[in-house]
Amino acid sequence: MSKDVVAYYKAAHILTVKGTNVSEGTTAEGPDLIQTAYLANAGVVPKRVAEQLKMKARDVQDSVIGFPREEVGSVEVVAVGKDPDLVVKLADTTAVNLILEARSQSSTGTEEQRAEIMERLAALDLQITELDERISEEPADLAQLQAQLSSLTTVYSTTYE
Repeated sequence: MSKDVVAYYKAAHILTVKGTNVSEGTTAEGPDLIQTAYLANAGVVPKRVAEQLKMKARDVQDSVIGFPREEVGSVEVVAVGKDPDLVVKLADTTAVNLILEARSQSSTGTEEQRAEIMERLAALDLQITELDERISEEPADLAQLQAQLSSLTTVYSTTYE
């Protein structure tokens, strides 16, 4: 009794994530490694890979997986299949698209944070202006208003930094 042996091939990419501090085990900047690894075979990445390689998205999802390697600050993209050339193309194309998607998500998050900070600064600036006007009228609670102004100025400086 002889059974046919099916050969499977594996291709992998190790993507090192900038901003990961391996010695302390924390990520200061950069994407969440678990989320980034997940995107290797979910969402827009496998769809783009399928379009580029003229395949079905489901076939890409079945052949590619991402592994977060938090201990070394990286994501391993692995493709497996019966055709060695296709496996290499899947790993290569997925890695490129994963990098592009992670960058896109990172820049979107950065712009949202910037907008929130600018809104906060505008609100603080308005409060400071209103306090300045009240102080210029020399009210009875001048010392209290000056303390509030000092506090708001400190908050503004901290937010700006």
